[in-house]
Amino acid sequence: MKNGLMSLALIGVTTAVASAQNASFAGWTVETSAGANGLTLYSVYANFTNDAFTYVFLNCFNFASVSGTMAAAQNDNYSDPAGGIAGSWSPAATTSGFNSSDSYVTATGNFGGAATGTSLDPGFLDESAANSGQINDGAGWYDASPGSPNVIPVTTDRFKVMQVARDANVGTHVFWLRIGFKKSTTTVALFGEGNVTLVGVPAPGALALLGLAGLTARRRRA
Repeated sequence: MKNGLMSLALIGVTTAVASAQNASFAGWTVETSAGANGLTLYSVYANFTNDAFTYVFLNCFNFASVSGTMAAAQNDNYSDPAGGIAGSWSPAATTSGFNSSDSYVTATGNFGGAATGTSLDPGFLDESAANSGQINDGAGWYDASPGSPNVIPVTTDRFKVMQVARDANVGTHVFWLRIGFKKSTTTVALFGEGNVTLVGVPAPGALALLGLAGLTARRRRA
């Protein structure tokens, strides 16, 4: 979905649109952790200012690759031989046993259970197994069944929108993403946007080689 308007319509928010520069959105952050099978997990969070309002997530859209390749790993129960896709970004296709080695997007800020209400816009990714690890430019996702699960916690003022599982030797990937949200007491859609950076993490062997290279350089200078 190129402009995200259908996503908003699908969740019944069409009454008004506010500025993309709304001060309540405080940008994206990424946290990394060790996943299964030697993968690195990147948790992408939308952050918000600490104020008196309770916000509700609506959608993420207008994804656009800036540099590098996402090369996300998929490890779930979904397969579509007709379309050639192996693995899905929807948490509905993921089971708890694969959480530590799978990539998914979420519209409820968590994994599993209520997160299965997450729906992908048409054209979310290429219809080929070779490209199933890369989200299409212009794509997005939204909460198909809005309710309490998509409330942004006031205790943390942040909301998890996706997890990306990647091999350690994959380089840095930067993409641009826009988020739609609203105050819980209104139907006015608010927006935030910015770049998200998934920093490449060298494999342990590569780190060792870097260390040896540094040691050799110091010896030469000595």
